[in-house]
Amino acid sequence: MERIEPLYIAKARSTFTNSITLGLGILLLVISVSDGAPGTAFIGMALTLYAWFTKHTRYVVFHDRLVIEYGKPRERSVPLDGIMRVQGIAIPMRGTNVLLVRDTGRGMLVRPENPDEFMARFTDALSGHGRPAKEEPRTPL
Repeated sequence: MERIEPLYIAKARSTFTNSITLGLGILLLVISVSDGAPGTAFIGMALTLYAWFTKHTRYVVFHDRLVIEYGKPRERSVPLDGIMRVQGIAIPMRGTNVLLVRDTGRGMLVRPENPDEFMARFTDALSGHGRPAKEEPRTPL
């Protein structure tokens, strides 16, 4: 079977709240091991799993889809023909993010380390997919 090479790979930017959630979950697990408290272990495991399965780790752009990778084994695949527009959004204290507006009208926020390069490469992939991509200027919230 032939392996399809990605057009672009971007690492996701880490968020403070996700790092705190993961750290708190691990801390509660360590405390529960020393105390033997099952309630603390349950809360620590729940926080750790939540942080692991909801944090974006990287974005892989193929010619026909965008794959958002979370903590292994979770991935989400979004077809490029379902994305109408790419928009940069400046969010205070969080930097610049990229909003992908789907044809259903719902948006999807991604946080690549280099948002400008991601938008340029993603727009190229969208326009190469047979649809002219609409790139809108960055708007502050």
